[in-house]
Amino acid sequence: MDDHNEGRKIQYSIYKKMPADEKIRIAAGLYKTARKIKRAALEKHYPKLSDTEIEKKLRDIFLHART
Repeated sequence: MDDHNEGRKIQYSIYKKMPADEKIRIAAGLYKTARKIKRAALEKHYPKLSDTEIEKKLRDIFLHART
């Protein structure tokens, strides 16, 4: 078995043992990080948009799972 699959098995076993609230905390942190990264990309690609316009685009992207 390759290292990638072995690592994935270990990761899954850790998640299985983890309490639900911890899984939710991790997921929320990942979501928050994804929004920060996407916001930075939008600000770079659309430097003239206001903060409100960037936030609207960001909401739309995450609401409709668009890139």
